[in-house]
Amino acid sequence: MTRVGAISAAFFAVAAGGCESESTGTVSSDTSGADTVAPGDTSGLSDVVESDDTGADGVDGLSDVVSTDGSDGSDGLTDVLTPDLVQPDIHPDTGAELKDTLGPDTNFPDVFIGQDTSGTDDTGPVDPNPFVRLNLSTEAPAAAFVAVGLVDDDEVVDVVASEVGFAAAGPIPGFSAPPIGRVVLYRRDASDALDSWSASIVVPDTAGISYPNEPNLADVDEDGDTDVILPAGSSACASLGIPIPGLGGGPCGALIWYEQDTSGTPTTWIPHEIVPKGNEYYFSRVELVDLDGDGFKDLVTVAEKFEGGFGGLGGDGTGEAITQWFKGNPEVDRFDKTPNVIGSGLGASLQAIDVDFDGDMDFVSAEFGMGATASFAWFEQVEPPYEDFPAGVWARHVIGGDVGPSWQMRVIPDLYADGTVVAIGTNHSNPNGMPPIVEGDPWTPGVYAYTMPDGDPTALWTGSLVSAGIVPGAGDFFSAPKAPGLFDFGDVDGDADIDLIVSGDGDPRMFWLEQTAPGSFVTHVLDPNVPKTGGVRVADLNDDGMPEAVVACASTNTIYIYQWVGWPAGTGDDNGDTSGPEDAGGFDATDGTEDVVGTDDVVGTDGADGAAGTDDVDGSTGTDATDSTDGGVPAEDAGPAPEEDAGP
Repeated sequence: MTRVGAISAAFFAVAAGGCESESTGTVSSDTSGADTVAPGDTSGLSDVVESDDTGADGVDGLSDVVSTDGSDGSDGLTDVLTPDLVQPDIHPDTGAELKDTLGPDTNFPDVFIGQDTSGTDDTGPVDPNPFVRLNLSTEAPAAAFVAVGLVDDDEVVDVVASEVGFAAAGPIPGFSAPPIGRVVLYRRDASDALDSWSASIVVPDTAGISYPNEPNLADVDEDGDTDVILPAGSSACASLGIPIPGLGGGPCGALIWYEQDTSGTPTTWIPHEIVPKGNEYYFSRVELVDLDGDGFKDLVTVAEKFEGGFGGLGGDGTGEAITQWFKGNPEVDRFDKTPNVIGSGLGASLQAIDVDFDGDMDFVSAEFGMGATASFAWFEQVEPPYEDFPAGVWARHVIGGDVGPSWQMRVIPDLYADGTVVAIGTNHSNPNGMPPIVEGDPWTPGVYAYTMPDGDPTALWTGSLVSAGIVPGAGDFFSAPKAPGLFDFGDVDGDADIDLIVSGDGDPRMFWLEQTAPGSFVTHVLDPNVPKTGGVRVADLNDDGMPEAVVACASTNTIYIYQWVGWPAGTGDDNGDTSGPEDAGGFDATDGTEDVVGTDDVVGTDGADGAAGTDDVDGSTGTDATDSTDGGVPAEDAGPAPEEDAGP
């Protein structure tokens, strides 16, 4: 979910005077301009009967109808006659989805991108999806972030979600008051079903929290149960720089933890303010670590502040980000109220991790907009806190600064399973811009992998784009949606390596970046139509050994679960693997040999039915123990094999 920028859409809507478009000319047209109401008038909207072939038509941004320029129009719709390959073709009149020209299906657009490289579908009409989408909640107003953990004492994984809520009408027509959010605990019902959850309120909307951000689940008071830490606020609250009733102006930052009290029925949540509501700084994420070694967890966060306003109203359009920590203590509220400053920099995606392996805690984050000078950076803990320097001594280092303002970064230990230290980051850009006022960003939207340099983690890391085809919608006078958004990681397909689940945010799709070889990723579209997704968490919700992806979607007011179910039988699994034959069950071989009915045995070969046949008892290479053939295909074990095959 794209965070609301410095200038609210509501402000622009009123500033524009609510103008409506004139009707489009249909009788005659020119080929160099555009028609409006009167035939031949070149000062208005797009041609309909004829069109120019040098670009998108007119100031309304609609793509050409009769002839096209071979690229997307400024409204983000793909051209009808010359489509691109990264999203379905949309007819500008009917809205119908048309097939891709180089990677077509029989009747419908491809669900996956970057898959049908041969120019034809494996089996059509729609590319297969090995995930099923379930609804955790369809009543989550403007769902923003999710956290996963054991909150109660039933040993069943719970989900805690922050929901921004809806903006209320303000006293000035055309403007709205800032939304008031809530935090909800979702408990899975006794059954194993992942689409049956019960909701209870942790933070009600009556608490008056604007823009609740990512909740942190931790036993703050060390009483044996899980509490919830809630950072809150947004630059949107101060987008005008001055508080005006009904405009959403004025600060809304807050940092509050909620103590779980199970002494009565039902459970209650007691608020403890660290930073009271209405602070000029807002907070997006927190980490709990004991920085000063006194035995009490300290709270580390980044305080961000927007100083701007449209046209200089109330500020200069800049901001700042300050990484800081609140000292933990044994008192009831558990934290000092005055922060210790680590330094200027970092941002909303703070991660605590020992980057340089020197035994102390460092901090990593993407940087975005609030005075950012890099894309990704980290603070090195040079000296721990001591009397002369109670905040500690810290040094900021840039990981990468060449992909523009960025949304999230995570150092993922052993991502490639070879000991290489790799950080994954998403930038947040829109090459389309906001025509005709603002040019597009020069940075390619995507997921980037940064490898730590040997011997010196303080130097610039080597970065590369690992995603494909993430494209935000085109901007207009009112907004410029940016992509991609937040992500999480885990072995979502059960093949013993780490994959990425990525929110498109300004691109209305969810993505699965499948790691097919160390450092090589294939980009799949996990879901083609979930615009403004926010928080993403990968976790095993039902204790079956396979993690699911939990995704908050603001535009649909829904929290989704994506569960791996495997590739459908009879479909092709390209996966970037074309080395082995494909069996009748529709799975590519991973060892060069496949049975007819069952699935591939990773080490050896399957029996005739893919399930019951055993491999060579002694584990040596040779023919299959059962019948020396594999479903009618001669086969040999690739090496030491298990007693039983992998099964269907």
